[in-house]
Order: sequence, then structure tokens, then C-alpha cells
Amino acid sequence: MCRRDDIGERHVERLLLAVAIMSRSTRELDTGYRQALYDLSKVPSYWMFDPARRSLTVRELVDGEYAERTVVGDDVFEATVPFSVRVVPAELVSRSGG
Repeated sequence: MCRRDDIGERHVERLLLAVAIMSRSTRELDTGYRQALYDLSKVPSYWMFDPARRSLTVRELVDGEYAERTVVGDDVFEATVPFSVRVVPAELVSRSGG
């Protein structure tokens, strides 16, 4: 996610939020390469949702360092940056086994 003004001719100048929906095939990429790239670029927020574990791991840049926390199942994550939103991981997965 970015602001319209941050979109250049060939790429996004400043990313505000990156969100990954993890799977067995992307887990290493999401938690390794992409996380390192976003850390290096100082992306303010990086969220990794794991449907199989019904978990959301949130990495937020605070005073130049990343703070990380994970909410699971019916736990609630209340974001304020880059916008206000309430996320409950269990509500993002269908009850029919998805």
C-alpha cells in the first residue's frame, strides 16, 4: 500500500504497508527475502498472515527498529498505522476448513 503521490513512473517511491498471505510454498520467501528487503527499505509496516495457523505477524518500524508481534486465532490486532483497522485472524479464514 502506498500514497498516490509515491507512485513513480517505474516503481513505488515509498511503500507504507506490505501484506503477505503465506503458504507452504511462500513461507521462506515471505519471512526471509521479502522481510529482509522490506527491512532494508524501512517499510513502516509488514504484515504476514498465515491461514493455516490463523495467525497474523505484524512488524512495525518504531524509532528506527522493528517491533514484531503475532496475534493468533480470536486475538485482536488493532492497527493505527498506516490506517485504523481491526483484524482478527480467525475471521479471515472460512469456517469450512479454509
